[in-house]
This record gives sequence, C-alpha cells and structure tokens, in this order.
Amino acid sequence: MGNRLPSISIDTASPTQLDALRDIQRDRGLSGSQIGALFAMLLASPEAARHVGKVGAHCRFHTALPPALREAAILAATYATGFELEIRVHEPLAAQSGVAAEDIAALGRADHDALPAELADVARLAHAVAAGIPVTNAVFNAARSRFGDGGVVDIAVTAGYYLMLTRVGRALMPG
Repeated sequence: MGNRLPSISIDTASPTQLDALRDIQRDRGLSGSQIGALFAMLLASPEAARHVGKVGAHCRFHTALPPALREAAILAATYATGFELEIRVHEPLAAQSGVAAEDIAALGRADHDALPAELADVARLAHAVAAGIPVTNAVFNAARSRFGDGGVVDIAVTAGYYLMLTRVGRALMPG
C-alpha cells in the first residue's frame, strides 16, 4: 500500500504550502527541493507541517545535548516504535555524530546495560517515553542528575516527537 496523501513539492505547492515548506527547509538547513517524505504529505495542512517542523528542528539541532546524545535519544525512541523510515535516516547520522557501531547495535536491541553510562541514561529515558512504559524514578533521576532539568525535558520531548512522527507516519504512509 502506498501513501494515503499526495506528496506536495515545490512545483505543486500552493503559496501557503510553499511558505511552510521554505520555513521547514530553513529550520533544517535544506535547500532546493529537499523535504522529507512525511513532511511532503504534512504540507496538506501547512500550519501543522510548520509547527511539527519547528519542534523537530529543536529536537534535531537545538537541544542542550551534544549531537551524539541527541542521536542516541532519537534512535532509542525510533527503535522503541519500530519506525523504519526514521531508523534508516538516523543510524548513519548517529555514526557521523560519534556514536560507535556497537552502541548503535545496543540501542537497537534496547540493551541499555551495554552502553556507556551517559548514552544509557539518555536511551533509558527516551526508550521509556517512546515505548509508552513507565519512566521509573531511577531512570528519571539518573538522567536528571547527569543532564539537568532542561536536558530531561529535551530527551522526553525528543522521544515524544519521534513517537508522534511514528504514529502520524503510519497513518499517512502505511505501506
């Protein structure tokens, strides 16, 4: 089964959609006609696409976490939800940001005990949020003591964002 909505491109976008598309590109450092497959469908509702894009840009580029830990949070969340589209995008980004191959594999198995402590604290919290399992006090407090209040919020929001992308993506692109 294919996508349930048409993909909107620069060539097919209305002026309102084109403004939203350009905002998303600007926030993500994209140029030309680049925009992800899911965002190309979200543009059916330009304001929804713009707001989803803003939260995503924060999660991808502006959290208090360094890039490797951001990517670890994203991978822990996407592995927990099983959203292959995002897994394929973020595995190489995690490697490029310095996450070791064996740590990427451990994230994929949700083997948090095999991770270095800093990655494990991120992964445990992100995994719990995205998997919809209770965040224990031990998991929360370990992440909070390492990353502070803002870091815990950034990890939780990142995991929640990728959970939302999974659910929306499966509704719009079920195949």
